[in-house]
Amino acid sequence: MIQVSEEMIQEFIKLLIECDGTHEVREDHSVVCKVTGQPITIVLAKTEKPLAVWYSGAPCTTDVVWLNPFKELAGRYPEREWFFALLSMAAGRLTKLITMKVVDDCVKMTDDNYNEFALMSKVRDKVDAKTKDEIDKIGPAMFVSINYNKAKKTAEAQTELFDDQLKEAFPKIRKKTWDAIYEVFKMIYGNTETPLEDFKYTSKSLNIPETEAKLNIAIALFIALDPFAKDILNLDLHSQELQNHLQVLEGYAKLYEWAVVNRAEYPQQNINAQPAWNTQPTNPYAIPNPYAQPVPQYVQPQPIGQVAAGPYGAVPVPVTQAAGMTVAVNPFAPQQQRGLFGV
Repeated sequence: MIQVSEEMIQEFIKLLIECDGTHEVREDHSVVCKVTGQPITIVLAKTEKPLAVWYSGAPCTTDVVWLNPFKELAGRYPEREWFFALLSMAAGRLTKLITMKVVDDCVKMTDDNYNEFALMSKVRDKVDAKTKDEIDKIGPAMFVSINYNKAKKTAEAQTELFDDQLKEAFPKIRKKTWDAIYEVFKMIYGNTETPLEDFKYTSKSLNIPETEAKLNIAIALFIALDPFAKDILNLDLHSQELQNHLQVLEGYAKLYEWAVVNRAEYPQQNINAQPAWNTQPTNPYAIPNPYAQPVPQYVQPQPIGQVAAGPYGAVPVPVTQAAGMTVAVNPFAPQQQRGLFGV
């Protein structure tokens, strides 16, 4: 049996938001773009508000948009949409950055002291000084994205790189450039008959099917990317820690199941700020590692507060009595015995 705590949930959310080095969760729980230093904002009821990660005892205020990824309700929640869009684009962005870095090193005839010589040998004769600029025209979402089918409770990774329509949209990208892209893509995700066909997950969760399905695919993509990100981009995706958190996902949902925040009706087109995946640092390969210390091992469970109902649903407030809401979860229970990518 594993006891899950709020500290573990907060660490999991932080790992996910900071996965590709473009965003940061600060000590005050606010979320900022590391490239610009500006807070991420979401528009609720026609008002732009900063985004923050919800926690037990969060101040009773409507001045921020609280993010709780582990609660699914009917209707649209733009903070959750932002969160999962970030994870989807992070995978695409990292795939693109790895491809461009390998191409750049092949053109410059340098190896940057990393170990992907087999990959470079397959790409070297397909690239030249123009290749990197051609690849840069292709958006991150075209490399990899995550799609969710609500009716089937199934999430899957998709790519547009192998579609003829994409080639038609970029007629000036040469065939050998596409071939170089394919070599890197297949080295990362496998040379399957259908690209990314193994990255599909059907949820059996009754409470958080979308969250479970999308997180399984996102983390599966990060696991595939991790060795290349470490070696080529000097970025640690912490795939083992993410897998450990994934094993107790149902426990996290139970611990936060009453945390209904930002309960309101949202109009269409109300996400004002998108993840900064298209904003490139001066050196797009010098991505900082957001973790100076290893993920702590949590042993003691932490008590967690409740929320009180308000005019728009529930607003988080501190509790005066211990709620006793620490949840014990067995990661080896039957619901955890299915494969990484579902049944």
